[in-house]
Amino acid sequence: MAGDTHYDVLGVEPVIDAAHLRKAYVGLARKYHPDFHTAGPPEARAHAESRMRAVNAAWEVLGSPQARAKYDKDMQGKGRLHESGPGRSPSNASTAHYRAPDKTSGTAPPRWLTMLPALCLILTVACFAIGMVTGLAVMFAGAIGLALVGGLLFAFVPMVALKRASRSAPDGPTARV
Repeated sequence: MAGDTHYDVLGVEPVIDAAHLRKAYVGLARKYHPDFHTAGPPEARAHAESRMRAVNAAWEVLGSPQARAKYDKDMQGKGRLHESGPGRSPSNASTAHYRAPDKTSGTAPPRWLTMLPALCLILTVACFAIGMVTGLAVMFAGAIGLALVGGLLFAFVPMVALKRASRSAPDGPTARV
């Protein structure tokens, strides 16, 4: 890692824009933050701390437009960086890309499940309004039932998301050693 550029540490190309650079930093910070490696062996925590220091050092330079421009100029002078840096239009711009950190698919709950609590709320309001206009007790009962189901779903859906995320993070705080 000693010979790597800050771009190498963050896993991006030098032509990356600021928004994607930040995404790369945040993704690596989530991956290597030492707080997510407390359950693992001491070697894993030490590795994570070392990587996090390198990621933070790279972000400290590349996250600032002025510091990044100076860094790019210094690295180009040393021949360690291509002439195509931020703000330049290289001939191979189509090959420059942001390499996102690996994500485990299936960690988020299904879209329909995340929309269900809001749908229950809308139906609750509709049943209550119809019950007010018509005076039907069954509509009021339906509104109360939907409100209860919606309230439970508002608590249940985030728990599902957290459980799925903890299962997909092998080196996360819930990892088994």
